[in-house]
Amino acid sequence: MIDNLYSILPLLVTSVVTGMVTYGISYRKMKTSVEFKYIDSILSDNQRLREVETEKLEDEIKYGQDLRELTLKVDLIGNSLGDLPLPHWSKTLEGKYLFANKRTIEVFFEPYGHSYGSIMGKTDVLLLPKEIGEISTLNDKITLRSKKECKFVEELVVNGKLEKWNVIRFPIFKGGYIVAIGGVAHS
Repeated sequence: MIDNLYSILPLLVTSVVTGMVTYGISYRKMKTSVEFKYIDSILSDNQRLREVETEKLEDEIKYGQDLRELTLKVDLIGNSLGDLPLPHWSKTLEGKYLFANKRTIEVFFEPYGHSYGSIMGKTDVLLLPKEIGEISTLNDKITLRSKKECKFVEELVVNGKLEKWNVIRFPIFKGGYIVAIGGVAHS
């Protein structure tokens, strides 16, 4: 019996070693497969992020082009609508003035020493008393968030007196995007 055990011992050792080697190779393949899957998922995620960033950049470029086109159109419209008796204006999404007609300047900005040229590219917070400028900016933000026309009653100093004005603010769309905000006011 011991002779039989000695005769199968090399076979037994060979089988155990073969099993261990086979297990090691298949474990390595499994581990490598998991690592490759992980690397593939990282590469896939990076590709998706690149695509999203590219789309964002394309949107920003399109917004810039739309804003330039809008500014040219506002200048053309401003020349023809500048003499209307109601104050009306347009601003960038950041609240910087693109256009304001003569009445807007006369009523809202001349009392604070501002002319047409001095308000362009500036915000209400920089141009008006702090409280009035902050309320105007807040109402612009509310209008942009709502993505539709909004009506407000705002207190403004006109000819040295505090008056209530009805102000209508509205988003200006181009190609499905809001590119600016417009407004008109009446007492």
